[in-house]
Amino acid sequence: MIRIIMVLLLTAGLVVAGEGSWVMTTTSFKGIKVNGSPLKTAPYWEFERFSQIETGNAEAMIFLPGHFYLKVFKNTLIRYNDSVLQLVSGRIYIKAQTDLVFQIPTFFKFTIKPGDFAAEHDLKAKSTVLDVLSKTQSIQIDSDDREMPTEEGTRLNIQAETVDGDLAYDFLLNDRKIPKLKMEKQKIDKPILLDTNQWTASVKKATETKKKMAKKAAVENSKYICKNPNGVLSACAFVQESGQCVRYTCNLSGEWTQRTIFMKNEFCPKTKIIKDCEWIGK
Repeated sequence: MIRIIMVLLLTAGLVVAGEGSWVMTTTSFKGIKVNGSPLKTAPYWEFERFSQIETGNAEAMIFLPGHFYLKVFKNTLIRYNDSVLQLVSGRIYIKAQTDLVFQIPTFFKFTIKPGDFAAEHDLKAKSTVLDVLSKTQSIQIDSDDREMPTEEGTRLNIQAETVDGDLAYDFLLNDRKIPKLKMEKQKIDKPILLDTNQWTASVKKATETKKKMAKKAAVENSKYICKNPNGVLSACAFVQESGQCVRYTCNLSGEWTQRTIFMKNEFCPKTKIIKDCEWIGK
């Protein structure tokens, strides 16, 4: 279950939102769904798990402290099940800090080593682009044991072959099959790596703001000895009761006592509200 909180983020050197918690930020929460549910407005979102994220017409950043950063671009669908990150459609950027199993269903499944990696998958066109941006990665076709070491600064353009609109397959031993894919390699002259500091700055600011607000609220609340509503010693609260206007006074024990009845007043509040003790006579 998503827990909406009033602060945002994490990473070494910053305040960590929670051990093992996922944190997500976005410039526009509208249209984004997590685990099938729309987001509600908040500076950021923290949750213990996620199985699916749909971005719609917005981008999102999601972090698992100490494991990886993930930028999810517009109109993208990703899933995360059994520690496997799946790109169903759309585009993502991954900055892995530990090994991460990555899959494009039916097409690829392999372990991303710590480093920067980007992927884009067009479900309708049955095409994929993989960018190895830092550190050599071993790419594998799903269900194929063979590895394709791919150096950093390399882009793989992949197009699936089809037969009558359906994927074409090569058949292997033990009744295994792999999709027929056409691959082209090209050099990325100057790979652009995302700076995670820009992802965490707003979180750090929101965290600091929350702390200040909590401290201010604690100071404010400490001076109130009566509750519902909050009142200081000798404060007065008025409320309508049985067609009459009643005044209560806050005593040293933190109780609303000294019930004083006045004649009916059209301005007397329906719920108990703090007012000047002589309000009814003014």
